Amino acid sequence: MYALYRRDRGASSSKPRFDLGADVAGGREPERVLLHDRDLVVFGKGFRGGAGYAFMTLAQFAAPGDIRSVRALDLTGDGKAEIIVHGTVRAAAPKEAGAATVDRDVVLIFRLEGEGIQRVFAAEVGRSIGDKKIVGELKFVRADDKVGIELAPGRAVEWTEQTYPFNQDKGPVGGFEPLLLPWGGAQPARYVWNGSTFAK
Repeated sequence: MYALYRRDRGASSSKPRFDLGADVAGGREPERVLLHDRDLVVFGKGFRGGAGYAFMTLAQFAAPGDIRSVRALDLTGDGKAEIIVHGTVRAAAPKEAGAATVDRDVVLIFRLEGEGIQRVFAAEVGRSIGDKKIVGELKFVRADDKVGIELAPGRAVEWTEQTYPFNQDKGPVGGFEPLLLPWGGAQPARYVWNGSTFAK
């Protein structure tokens, strides 16, 4: 199936950067979950009858090297693992920040729905411009028969409340739950799967 994906996509012959075995769909047999360049690819004997694959391009990331980790963990309690991607999204910094690029540390969570890959959660957990950064906290915590996602304020490096050039976002921005700042009284937020989404 991997060869079929590469042929269909005209993909390079380079090896996948991440290659996991995890039960993410179908029967109890584990599927293979790969990261090839910026594509998440899923296939297996019990997926699409062993005759097909699913893929999603992680277009949020400018380069494959911006994706730092891919792992699998059952967060919803249904016996099927979700796919957790950790990486850095790069964007132009505001003029007042005096730098060319702001790096946003993000976590994306995907699940297999039907025969496709769907994003079901995303959060910003860090932000930096050069050596200045905000490092938030993300934990996976037991919530009855599920695993919840807990975001909490972390720490600042070389920034203070007075010098930090961004405001505390009050809600999702661009589909990402906001980075919680270590000042201003931001409280930890916990998200638990409710059958269709991760909700507070």
